[in-house]
Amino acid sequence: MSNRPTDQLPNRLTVTERLVQRSLGEVGSRSDILLIQAPIEDFYTSKERHYPLGLLTLATSLQDLPVNINVLDCLHTSHKHSLKLPENFNPIKKFLIYDKGPLSSFHQYYHFGMSWEQIEKELDKYSPDIIGISSNFYTYTSSVLKLIEGVRKKFSGSTVIVGGQNVNSHHDLFKNNPNIDYLIEGQGEQALRELITKLINLKPQPVTLSLSKGQPQPKPQPVILSLSKGQPSSFSFFPDTSHFPVDKYQIAGENALMMMLTRGCPMSCSFCTVYQTFGRKQQRAKISDIITFMRKEYERGIRVFDIEDDNFTFNKNYAHELLDRIISEFQTKPIKIYAMNGLDAQFLDESLLKK
Repeated sequence: MSNRPTDQLPNRLTVTERLVQRSLGEVGSRSDILLIQAPIEDFYTSKERHYPLGLLTLATSLQDLPVNINVLDCLHTSHKHSLKLPENFNPIKKFLIYDKGPLSSFHQYYHFGMSWEQIEKELDKYSPDIIGISSNFYTYTSSVLKLIEGVRKKFSGSTVIVGGQNVNSHHDLFKNNPNIDYLIEGQGEQALRELITKLINLKPQPVTLSLSKGQPQPKPQPVILSLSKGQPSSFSFFPDTSHFPVDKYQIAGENALMMMLTRGCPMSCSFCTVYQTFGRKQQRAKISDIITFMRKEYERGIRVFDIEDDNFTFNKNYAHELLDRIISEFQTKPIKIYAMNGLDAQFLDESLLKK
């Protein structure tokens, strides 16, 4: 494994049984990028939580590069099918019988989203040079790994990049995977942008391989990148909503989107790993940029805005100012504001709750 800065990224040759060179074509051509959200396997899911906020935000960060971007959401469909309970659940099987009542959820295990056969057919529509796959939850790693294996088999010459909150140095789930070319740790926008910029400007060079007969060849390993060092005080990336119809994602029957207005959290909650991705110093989007984005999306037909921040009200002055601006801007327009990711009670007060 290596941790090379962007100016030292190789025109990477991965040695596999196919002995193919993964290159991106001639300089000057537009590269096709496919960003994918994987299906999940679980007892239940909440369709209101399927919005691929991270991938759409990454798409925004690449808009001005000479690339064609597509986003494939394999999760947000009405499809599901039953699965046998995985063996790693055997230790708790005896407790599942006690899950009774109107909110009972732990009786049947499901695959949510497109089936693997449907995904195979859907991928036929694309010819990507670069594939980006998000992995945000440790629990759903198996689905991501299966997706990675599938896209590598189907697009053997494409560059495969994996990022998200589940990509970090505390486990080896992806580090030794020969189907992955690059792993991105931490905030993805700048890191992915730097990587893509480097990749699309690489000239493929002829390579001659000479393999010793009978000598085992080392398995390829992904290059691990963490390019955005330090924590900027602000950011300006909002989701590129042009990739899906305005009514694809809904909350309570109304057209909805998710947005992240602050990043990072100074708290040290034992159950949370947010700081590994966004750091402990809170970053905040400019309020004027938020209002401009919301105004544009309202005109497009969005009526519900879900704030997905991990600690939105940590800076009360910022939260008050933003909510006051939203109230003023949309005083005569029917919108709803949600905070489905939760709010920290210790940073709430009566005046904030009234807003």
